[in-house]
Formats: sequence, structure tokens, C-alpha cells
Amino acid sequence: MRTLGTRGEGEVLVHDRPAPAALATPVRVGLVLAVVLGVVVRFVQPSAMWLDEALTTNIARLPLGDIGTALLRDGHPPLYYWLLHGWMEAFGTSNPAIRALSGVFAVATLPFAWWAGSRVGGRLVGAWTLFIAALSPYAVHYATEARMYSLVMLLVLAGVVAVYASLERTRVLPLVGVAIVAGALLWAHYWSLYLVGVTGAYVLAIAIWRPARRRAALWCAAAIAVGSSTFLLWVPSLLDQLGKTGTPWSVRTGPTEVLTVTVSDLGGGGWPSSLLLGMLVIALALIGLFGRLDDDERAVQLTGRLRPSAVPVLGVAAATLIVATVVQQASGTGYVSRYAAVIVPLLWIGAAVGATQVPRNWPRITVALLIVAFSLVGIVQDIHLDRTTARIMADQIVPALGPNDVVVACPDQLGVGIDRELRLQGAKVPVLPYPALGDPRFIDWRDYVARNAAADPVAFADKVSARAGSGNVWLYAGDTYLGLEDACNDVMDRLAQLRPRLSRTDAPDALFEQGNLVRFGPPSGS
Repeated sequence: MRTLGTRGEGEVLVHDRPAPAALATPVRVGLVLAVVLGVVVRFVQPSAMWLDEALTTNIARLPLGDIGTALLRDGHPPLYYWLLHGWMEAFGTSNPAIRALSGVFAVATLPFAWWAGSRVGGRLVGAWTLFIAALSPYAVHYATEARMYSLVMLLVLAGVVAVYASLERTRVLPLVGVAIVAGALLWAHYWSLYLVGVTGAYVLAIAIWRPARRRAALWCAAAIAVGSSTFLLWVPSLLDQLGKTGTPWSVRTGPTEVLTVTVSDLGGGGWPSSLLLGMLVIALALIGLFGRLDDDERAVQLTGRLRPSAVPVLGVAAATLIVATVVQQASGTGYVSRYAAVIVPLLWIGAAVGATQVPRNWPRITVALLIVAFSLVGIVQDIHLDRTTARIMADQIVPALGPNDVVVACPDQLGVGIDRELRLQGAKVPVLPYPALGDPRFIDWRDYVARNAAADPVAFADKVSARAGSGNVWLYAGDTYLGLEDACNDVMDRLAQLRPRLSRTDAPDALFEQGNLVRFGPPSGS
């Protein structure tokens, strides 16, 4: 087993200790079952695509050279979109086919979870990391979403392996891996800037304070710098996005809320069991940082001494979240837990270190069973709850469509998903998004708040009513969107003055986006 330790002037060493006895057969069987289940559920998601997924898909379907330009209106770096573009060319554009790319990335995280955990604390830590990652509702959710977060988690675990290997001994292959991972993370998601920056600072600290490891640490820092330098090509686009996009769908998030939302969503988010699983993971991570088994291995003792093997991963995770929160507070931007994909794999490893410090037999078995129980509840609930009401409403619209009908999406954030669902069902009906009446497949996030504030709901309703003529107007509207709460109600009220209301379908529960569907008939006398 390898662990990082210190000697003398804080010199970092790699201690080779005898590997633990082979895992008992029941434990191996349980681990295999957890992995098999984790792989299967990473490809199960019957819900329609919600806004972020449908928008990502639409951008990725553009010609490869146009993706970067489209992202200036969206606010993300392009790596995942490029990869998804090629994936769809090969495997098609159905929901399962598109989401399978994230599923493949998520499955690839599993061997890297074992490898990274083993690098940090030995084979037993590797097994626990694999176990926690395989059943993680957080990982399963993003495995079934057409977004970049599974890719980010894969890169983080690969980065742990590469950084640890490069710090052990200066070799070309690990350094190349460090450079590739650093660059790919920055091209995948902007929160990687915080992770890569903190990791670079940590490696430089080793070079300064650990003379015996200075050469290896400097080479590792150089690899991080080389990989990160590729991102300079995208910096002009990033600066343009910073000045125009931001997070107009959210308000500034305080540090306390950042922490609580992250802990809750570690377990899937939205349910009591989610918070329990998140708290269990954090508690195990704290045990990994401060806890030690007594000599008889019957009790865990919390001490003031930090465990060297847990300090790097948990220290980098904590510092990344702190730096990111400070920047967000300064910039006034919002936070959602998916951004934490850059640190969640590090928390898995820290929790795995803590699990090895839980007394053997029933205490440790109890921890494993709690992880299984809480994780399964989170996974099942995530699979069964629709992420959007778009398909439900499309099912109402398509059978009753008339030749001159139009569908109105208010706000435009609802238009991307409903447009995709209608197209998948073969409906050739115009989808008119509020307020711009533009292409429903895309959202222009530039100056979004100001443009919405300047829009006239009554004039918009008059235009769509005239557009429909003798046809029906299907209004798919939500009143929970920041800055647009009253606008869509005003559109509805104006349409009610112009046309008779024929039916209304209220939105059932959905994870992300909900909208009611109101059908307005032709004007009187038409």
C-alpha cells in the first residue's frame, strides 16, 4: 500500500507497506454487484430532455465550426459539444443515444475511481472509492444527462492518478497525462479553473516546502501550466461571455447555501435521504481526515492530527469550493450543485479513506448498507421523476393539432424542450418563444435580464394571436422563472381577451422545469 508521509523537514515520501489481505469473498461479490448495478443505471432515464440537455444537443448539432460562435450566446467552453457532435454523427440523435455519451464517461469513471483511491490510500481505499462512486446518485444523475459533468468527473479522477504518479517520480507518461487532463478540464467546464488553479498552487507548495520532492513537483507544475496554456485560445470567448451572459436564471448564492445544496445533492437532491447520504459522505470524509482506529481496531478516535493521505484530496476540494464561492460572491453569480462535479470525486476518495477507519465487521458493514440504502432511494427517485413536463404536454398537443395552430413557449426557456418533443413526435407546428419570437431551439443568454424587462407581453400576445389566425394557440407557460413571473401571466391574460379558452392542463411534478398548458381557440367569428 502506498501512502504519502513526511520525514525531517516535511519531505514527502512514498511508504511501501504490505498490501492488505485480499478482500473476503462476500465483500468482493458485494462490490461486483454494486458496480454492475451502477453501470446499468447509468443508462436508464426515461424522462424527456429538459432545457439544458436539449439546448446542448441543438448547439452540438450545428456544423463543427459554428459551435464556438453559438456558445458565445450560451456561456460554456466547447469540448463536450465537440465530442457530442461526433458522437451524434456516429450513433444518432435519439434521447438514449445522446445521453449514452455521458453514460460512457460515467462508466469510465469507475476503474479510475479504483485507481485513484488506490493511489491515495491503497487497495482498500480504492475498493471503497469504487463502491461509493458506483452507487452515487450524483454520478448516476449526470450519467443520464446530456451535459459535460460526467466528463468532468472522469477527468478529475484521471487527474488524481496522473498527479500522484508524477509526484512519486518524474516520468514522461504521467506528466503528459497531467497536461492533457489540465487542458481538457478547462475546455470542459469553467469551474475547472478553480480546481486546476488550486491544484497548481498545491503542487508548487510541495516544491517550496518539500525539498526531496522539489524536482518532481516542479515538473508536475510545468505540466499543469503547459496543459492550461492551450486554454488561452478560448480566453477571448470567455471574456466575451463574462461580459454578457453570467447566470441570469439565478440569484447570488451565499456560502451557507452553497454548502447545504452541495451536501444534499451528493445524495441525489430533493429528498430527505439525499441529505442523509450527503451527510454520511461528509462525515466519512472528516473521519478520513481526523480519525484513526485504535490499536485493537474496535473504535475510531478523532484526533487533532490530519491524516496525510486524506489531506491532498480533501484540502484541494475544500480550497476549490472556497475560492469558487468567493469569486461568485464578488461577481454576484448564482450556484447550482452540478458545478461541484469538479470536487465530488475528491469527496468520494476522502469518504473512502474514512470508511477504512471505521471498525471492522458490523460497524463497517453498517456503513456500507447505509450507503446502499440511501443511494438506491436517490437513484430510484431520480429515474422515476420526470425532469420536464415537455413530453407530457406534447402528448396533449399532437393528437389535437390543427393546420394553423401555433405553440407558444413562455418563457423561451420552456421552448427548447417542447420544440424537441414535438419534433420527435413528428409534429410540424411553429413554436413561438417569449419574448423574441426567435428560433425555439436556442436561448440567447446575452443581456437576458435586460431584454426580458424591456419586452411587452401584450404586444407579444397580439402577434402570436395574429400569427395563428383561425388556428388554436397552445400556451405552454411557467411562472417560476426569475424575472419572468408576471410576464407569462400577462401573456395568458391577453390571449384570454382575444380568444376563448378551451382547455387547461396543469403541470405535474417535475425535477427541473414545469409549465401549464392552456389551449385557446380561434377568435369569435373566425
